Amino acid sequence: IEITFPIKLQDYELNEDTLTALFDQVSSGETELQWSLNEVVPTCGFYKNLHQFLKKWPLTRRMTKSDIGRFYMAIDDRLCHSGVRPDNVYRFIETISKHDEDAPVKYLKSKQEISDPIQVVRDNAHDIQALNSEIKSLRKKLHSAQTSLEDVTNTAETYKLQRDCARRKATYYKSIQSTLLEDLAAVQEDYCDLSEEMAALQQELSAENKSITDVCFSDENFTIATKLGRKYSPAIRKLYYSLFAKAVPASQITDIVKTVVKAFNPSIDVEQIKLPTKPCASYMRKDEMKTVSAAHKATLLTEHAANKTGFKLNTDGTTKNLKKIGGVGINDIVISLNELPDGTADTAIADISHELEKLRTIAHELKIPNANSINWTMFVATNSDSAASQKKMNRLIEDYQATDQAKYETAKAATFDIIESFCSMHLAVNLRKAFLTGVSLDSASNADRYHPADLFVHEFCKLFGSYGVPEYGCGISFRDYLSIMTSDTNLDEDDLKYYHDCFEVTLERQIGSRYFVTAANAMKIIFLREAAIEFLKYTGREEGTKLEKEVYKKLIDDNQMALLKVDALIFYHVYSDLATLSKSNELNKSVLDMNHHYNELKLFLEEVEQVPAVMLRMNLQVFKEDRLYTSDNCKINHRCKVKSIKIHKKLFKECNSSLFQFLVSGVIRMKEKLCHYARSNLPGGIYWEPSDPQVRKVLSEVRPSNDFCESILGLNDHLTTSLPNLHQVARSTLVEVKKNKTVKWLDELPHDQQLTVIDMAVRKREAVNQETKLMSKRVASQRKERMIHTHKRHEAYKKKKELEKDRLSQTHLIVSSTELHEAIKEIDLKKISATRKRQETKMLLSNQIKLRKSLLKQDINIKFSHSGKQRPLGQVIEELSNYIDCNLHDLSPYICNPSALVGRRIKHKFIEETKEIEWYIGMVLDYDSDTKAHEVLYDGEVDHCFFDLTMDLLNGDLIIL
Repeated sequence: IEITFPIKLQDYELNEDTLTALFDQVSSGETELQWSLNEVVPTCGFYKNLHQFLKKWPLTRRMTKSDIGRFYMAIDDRLCHSGVRPDNVYRFIETISKHDEDAPVKYLKSKQEISDPIQVVRDNAHDIQALNSEIKSLRKKLHSAQTSLEDVTNTAETYKLQRDCARRKATYYKSIQSTLLEDLAAVQEDYCDLSEEMAALQQELSAENKSITDVCFSDENFTIATKLGRKYSPAIRKLYYSLFAKAVPASQITDIVKTVVKAFNPSIDVEQIKLPTKPCASYMRKDEMKTVSAAHKATLLTEHAANKTGFKLNTDGTTKNLKKIGGVGINDIVISLNELPDGTADTAIADISHELEKLRTIAHELKIPNANSINWTMFVATNSDSAASQKKMNRLIEDYQATDQAKYETAKAATFDIIESFCSMHLAVNLRKAFLTGVSLDSASNADRYHPADLFVHEFCKLFGSYGVPEYGCGISFRDYLSIMTSDTNLDEDDLKYYHDCFEVTLERQIGSRYFVTAANAMKIIFLREAAIEFLKYTGREEGTKLEKEVYKKLIDDNQMALLKVDALIFYHVYSDLATLSKSNELNKSVLDMNHHYNELKLFLEEVEQVPAVMLRMNLQVFKEDRLYTSDNCKINHRCKVKSIKIHKKLFKECNSSLFQFLVSGVIRMKEKLCHYARSNLPGGIYWEPSDPQVRKVLSEVRPSNDFCESILGLNDHLTTSLPNLHQVARSTLVEVKKNKTVKWLDELPHDQQLTVIDMAVRKREAVNQETKLMSKRVASQRKERMIHTHKRHEAYKKKKELEKDRLSQTHLIVSSTELHEAIKEIDLKKISATRKRQETKMLLSNQIKLRKSLLKQDINIKFSHSGKQRPLGQVIEELSNYIDCNLHDLSPYICNPSALVGRRIKHKFIEETKEIEWYIGMVLDYDSDTKAHEVLYDGEVDHCFFDLTMDLLNGDLIIL
């Protein structure tokens, strides 16, 4: 390969021949060289060109780094005097050859030269210190400027939001203004026409000589017809029905009517007016109104059937005064609120079937054309809070549909299965439970316990709700403390603003987790945290009562606060919007719409699982519904509440990457719950897009939330409190009349139809009364039978549990994996069938697991089946062996070697027949390895006793003295 000598080296009067001669002189050890750099200061470009040439030059290609380094030191005294080894000189040249060609060479310094700068630094220490102080000052100014910039940025964002809001309002008002101007012009034209007509009319009236006076009633023309024969008039009955619908007690209606009549005509003797007595009014409310309500319900259902609108069933239940109440609604019509003997699906469907039968009978009596359309074949969809109950209900409804299809000629076979749609709020609450379980896995083992986050919020609200006062404190409330701090002149502006903002924060009433009150309060607790800690310190209650100590301990615990932060973040992004989509009448979402939103939620959870940092964005949009994020209505967009903005900013300011582990764990469990819930409970899953247009039509008409039944049960609870002595049938009637607007329907009927309905109500009053009594007796009898059956089952379970406990107490406790394998080996050596060996092995393992779980109260979770499939016994044996070995270090050495107890004094716990606990002291005399029993002689006793003391030692019932 031909190598060209660098031209730039010739500027230094160096050529290839000179370079060859130089290498020969250096190799021979000559000191007087033909050419050197001693009087010339080279640039980095010189060494760069020379170094690259020497790497490829045949004469130096095979030389070592040290040889080339010596050459560099020979031609440049500055490298020679640096005191560096030749190989390091080679590396130095290789380094500077990478620099800019015009850059000067910064030579390696000698030790003397290195020490001189140190002295220079010492001499200039004062200047360096001053420079450091100036740097620190500049850093503080930079930090202050950054803080100010952040505040200005936040203020600018707020102003931007307010500006956008003002622009939207201005656009809206402009459109309204143009519409109003057009309407005003039309009204002005009409006004001109009316003015002309009024002028003509006034001329006609002035021509007449008649005078117009006020209409008044005298004793002669003021009459009240309260009765028609022996019956009260329809007008009186309608008046009483109207007052009953407004929850006026029966005992007060008569006095109210008389007072009104007396006020308009004092001369009338109201005591002579014949009005229904209290018992008669009670009959009207409980019996007659029941028939009127049934007539209204039958009319509405037949209209829906005539319009070919299928029946959408809503069911829910509650317990009031230890009695089951079942709420039933069809197409937003209250059907019943009856007392039920139990909450099973069979009972609920039987009650609905009975109600449909009564409505069908009423429809026939009213001669409604399609009365037989009130049957089970009209049901197309159901909605409930309980997954298991609804599935059972749908199977029962299908059986009833087959019966009604054969019974009624007009009934048609269903073209598709009943559509199951579960309450989206119920799903959302279950998703929150799954998220919290994933965040703190320890709560998953005990599902009936409250989550630590819920407990903390409950305790905080109990102490600080409504600005509570610490117990046994100095009497100062949280609000008083905030007043003290806001008037403190020593605080800076930010602290004063913070305490002022705390005044506006109100904790919501803790009414349960259904509406995410706990998560909403968690967000507010994060905002109030600093003030709450200072309040407890100020009042000296951080070491006060148990509640105060617990709250203070959790407030300063970062892990506890992390649970609240992640719960609040999910509430901000998911829970609140999901509740709005489910419940808002303005958005008016259907089950079909919610299926799409569930899919959006799943995609969001997958994104958070991969990139948890997205949760820290305030402007994040989870659902593709713009009104959730742009609307000025705070009922739709919770982010636009003025009082909540500062709480939201505080939340996102407190959150950082340390929460990502909690978020990912919770989101994974939440996604699993969503997918499992969709597969098990939702129609077709969360991605269901039915091709049948009829099914799509039904899904688009069904509301995703079961709030209708919740509202009627809530009204029933209100009436239970306001009218406590009212019979449940009467209470159900009042709810039906109020929610269905029955009185308004009755007023709008033609007069002859009103008389027909009222006459039927009067005729059927006795029959309704008798049916109510029979139903009450039947429900009471069924409830009693169920109570007896439940008691017997409970007693049988207790007896079985005691027998199992006695049997287990006689079972030897295996305390090592070696002993377990020996016991299994003994079973394998028996001359019995393989099936029998498997059964005995399984029984051995089951007894050891039950022994530890029921008697020793150990938290052992080893199962023989998983997802409905039997697990191999080898896996169960391995898990139990590992569990026993893992617990060996916690056991006493006497457990591993029971014979070591021989000769030891013990204190043994016994429970006497009087249920009193006694401790007996004795001596262990012997141990039988075959029976696994210890021989014990107690002080003051003659007889020797035999016990397996290892179990008592594990239980804490045995103390070694």
